[in-house]
Amino acid sequence: MYCEENLCSWVVAPSNTWSNLVYIFVGVWIWRKFSRERAGLTTLFGPAALGTGIGSFLYHASYTYFFQIFDFLGMYMFAALLIALNLQRLGWIARPRVIPTYLFFIAAGIFPFILSHGAAGKSLFGLQIGAALILEIALFVRSRKAGKRTDYRAFGWSFAIFAISYSAWWIDTGNVWCIPSNHLLQGHAVWHMTNAFCFATMAIFYRQFPEHANRTTSNRLP
Repeated sequence: MYCEENLCSWVVAPSNTWSNLVYIFVGVWIWRKFSRERAGLTTLFGPAALGTGIGSFLYHASYTYFFQIFDFLGMYMFAALLIALNLQRLGWIARPRVIPTYLFFIAAGIFPFILSHGAAGKSLFGLQIGAALILEIALFVRSRKAGKRTDYRAFGWSFAIFAISYSAWWIDTGNVWCIPSNHLLQGHAVWHMTNAFCFATMAIFYRQFPEHANRTTSNRLP
């Protein structure tokens, strides 16, 4: 489904494979920086980015169903984390229940993916992202009624980055701009390299909430 032609090599699609290193770099940055700041649950965006990068790297290097499972596992780690953190912000689950809830939603995505042999992968991910957004809207409305102000700048940056990333993904899969023999830069590779920063901006957004952290933190930009 991607523009880049497959090679008979250890790395089947070089551009779509090596571009996943950006996820890994971002994941390491989040883990190191937020661990030093004792940012608590927000630090989990680091492993989510690492999982996405490693899984996607292995999948695009091989284009095998086995490694596609790990590709989607990273995506579910991201979506499940948003749901779990939002449920805590709403007060529906206590701090000790966040990790079990996080793991539950990961399992709720990956097991149906495996049982359906990948057919339900994108739909389940879309449902989880949709659920996270609905919870965020509920939190926004509640905070406005309570007269509280949440800083949504980093959240807005996430949407802007995703819009750019998705445009690159659409250009690639829709063959709008497609040079199959170009193994340096493909539209899907641009999707990887830009979308990776959504993990960082979302981590910065959630850092402002003291219920997620080991100590009170602010939403200052790094």
